[in-house]
Amino acid sequence: MLSLYAALSLTVLYRATVNFPDLPYSAQLRHEGTEDFLKYSKEITDSVNHLLRHVPGDHRASVLKYRYHKSVGTLVSIDIFSDTVDARIRKTIDEAIKRGKLGDFVVTPDAYELHVIRAANSTCNPEEFACADGTCIDAKKRCDARPDCPDHSDERSIHAHCNRHSAVIFQKEKHVTVRRSGEIVLSAIIDMLPSDHQVIWSRNGLILGQGSLTMTDDTRIHVYNHHDEYSLHIEHANDKDEGEYILTVEGMGKEEKFFVSLSNEHLPSDTEGCPDGERACKSGHCIPVHHFCDRERQCPDGDDEHNCTTVICSRKELRCAVDNVCVPLSGRCDGWRDCADGTDELGCSKTKLVKAPATKSIASRPTVSCPDGTAPEYSLHGSTYCWANTVCPTDTECIHGLCCRTGSKSFTVYVNVTF
Repeated sequence: MLSLYAALSLTVLYRATVNFPDLPYSAQLRHEGTEDFLKYSKEITDSVNHLLRHVPGDHRASVLKYRYHKSVGTLVSIDIFSDTVDARIRKTIDEAIKRGKLGDFVVTPDAYELHVIRAANSTCNPEEFACADGTCIDAKKRCDARPDCPDHSDERSIHAHCNRHSAVIFQKEKHVTVRRSGEIVLSAIIDMLPSDHQVIWSRNGLILGQGSLTMTDDTRIHVYNHHDEYSLHIEHANDKDEGEYILTVEGMGKEEKFFVSLSNEHLPSDTEGCPDGERACKSGHCIPVHHFCDRERQCPDGDDEHNCTTVICSRKELRCAVDNVCVPLSGRCDGWRDCADGTDELGCSKTKLVKAPATKSIASRPTVSCPDGTAPEYSLHGSTYCWANTVCPTDTECIHGLCCRTGSKSFTVYVNVTF
């Protein structure tokens, strides 16, 4: 693992889109951290790293995302972090695509792209701002109306982005409590992030990841980046994982802290009929295991947050007694049932209550389309995807992970046969 205070050498980022026509596209590939995502991502990154082993310098690959194209098959976005801009990197990958092989994978030139999307060469650590002349200063001195760089570049709009809105970090959850052996998920959306700045995950002064690249040898830890959302996942959580984690926008003096604690809660064994890594709600919907006791209602009845360690709410929040989540105190006695159990409206003079939705987000709402452009049907488990024809309704088939209508009706033909 790299020290947070050591220079970050991997400052050049190449982004490639490669077609893997024989790679089976599954619903799991749409979600970072699933078994298929981790398995294929490791195989692909190992293949890219092996391919670039003869190019001088330090180069490390990371899979950003998978998507399916009905004409060419599975497309994979791959980030390649490097310590230099070198034409041999592009040439080596171009030649592999022309040969049609990347490690043990078959690849084709269809939809292939490779671009340098960031090339910021700096010897400063993430908590420092790099002046145009290479000098490093405290990042908090950037744009403070007092020039600290010898060339005054820390107060210039072009180099320091002083006249623009600064990056803003929105944490999904600051205090995270998970069961022992469960999965820790830390996530934040970063708005207005300059393209030449990196996002760093660290703990105890050591870098865990930058951007979408995992920098630690701990195979349980994975970092991801999807659009403007940055996530850190830790599998099989143990006592050593408790504590503080820091998300830093390199060189801008922007950071947020996450606090992780573990509980002794035990979830029931995998529910029969759900895909691997998922469990059933009381309603029968299958959702990922890590959504249980994550302080956000995902099951339609909110039962994924029942019997969890008591959540600690802020002074501006009210705790819902049964579903164990925090809601804004401003919603107390407003006639709108924010808690599924109505805690926020107990003892109020208003008698007419409006029941709020039991979930913040409906896990079974389709966000994709079938190949013919129509909306998919819900699977029998109410999931957003299917994994076999047997979980799809009548007159539909599981196509690319979606229950899509076949356009034909099931019927029985009776034939009289005379012997």
